[in-house]
Amino acid sequence: MTRMESQRKLGDERIAATNTLLVEAIGRMRDRKTRVLKDPFAWSRQNLAREAGVDESTLYRKSAGKHVYAAVLAAFAGEDPTPSKTGLADRQNALIESLKEENRKLRLEVASVTKRLVVPQDKGKSVV
Repeated sequence: MTRMESQRKLGDERIAATNTLLVEAIGRMRDRKTRVLKDPFAWSRQNLAREAGVDESTLYRKSAGKHVYAAVLAAFAGEDPTPSKTGLADRQNALIESLKEENRKLRLEVASVTKRLVVPQDKGKSVV
């Protein structure tokens, strides 16, 4: 085996090992069982690199004009489990409406209790 072939083989082995690290990190991030990141975390390439234990520039490495980890990045982009902003807004609005209704019921209950507790006083008597 020539020196060039052995270097290529070593490079391929490193790429395969890094690919495995990235795929495993995506799985942990998806399951919210990360080793490095604390929940909640942003679904970003930077956090993927941190969780995988590789430098962020590794994700953008090219070989022969093509991204080495293009398949991993495509899978990462397709698996973003963070809720869409519209879905989040809908849930927030529903929560606000339910809290408003609960607040209205509590105000009615307080008014009812207050009416029972407050005794009207005679106008002629002096309260000391």
